[in-house]
Amino acid sequence: MADEQIKNTPETDSKPVVSEEQKANIIKKIIECVTAVMKAAFSKGDADTVWYKKGLYYTAAGILAVIVYLFTYHGVEIIDWLTALVTSLF
Repeated sequence: MADEQIKNTPETDSKPVVSEEQKANIIKKIIECVTAVMKAAFSKGDADTVWYKKGLYYTAAGILAVIVYLFTYHGVEIIDWLTALVTSLF
């Protein structure tokens, strides 16, 4: 009886939700987008603007630089964490 139950149970291959190649592509796209926005923030800060606006642009560029750093070195873990967070919510 136990052998019949084992034979009749369908085997399910647990595939990851997002493959490693897809994660790498997502990370590259995020880094490219944030880098472009960071460069735009630096160029706005270099323009003839008021001192507090320069500070805001440089602060935004610094925050974006931290995001680029995090995704460059810890992107896969961040994607895995976000995936786990979203799947646990639903």
